Amino acid sequence: MQPNPTNVAIDGGKVYWLNSGTYKLDIPQKNGGIRKAPFGSNQMETVVDADSSGSDYIGLGVDGTTVFYGAGGAAEIHAVATIGGAPTTFAKTLTKTPVTALVVDATNVYWVENGGGVYRCSKSSCTTPKLLVPNQTLPTALAQDATSVYWANSTGEIRRLAK
Repeated sequence: MQPNPTNVAIDGGKVYWLNSGTYKLDIPQKNGGIRKAPFGSNQMETVVDADSSGSDYIGLGVDGTTVFYGAGGAAEIHAVATIGGAPTTFAKTLTKTPVTALVVDATNVYWVENGGGVYRCSKSSCTTPKLLVPNQTLPTALAQDATSVYWANSTGEIRRLAK
């Protein structure tokens, strides 16, 4: 009985998932949050019970100590310790539109915004996100390997950029 689970990430022998939150009569219930469970277990743990700062959470990345996720209605990226606690604002989206996908590597957080771009910020501080690729057509999915980030545009393109 999760309130609209969306994204899944694997880190440190655990699976994490993001609950996007639900609506009642077109009003966001602000009940999105993050859960985790060890592999092979059905014993769920709460990382964030309900992030009440917005709605429509999407995009999830974990780096061993921190969970990063898109807080859609707030047009922000939030961060919280993997052991739980109060989420903080890591970054504000540059286009003032929701994050549609997010990944994390050893140094940076990468994301795509509904407003049409690919962005990056250092995990240590994100005062000004860097626009890596502008003018993308509703980018949706995002993935990475050791050397590149990949994303899908709603036009049917899969694109790549070297890190």
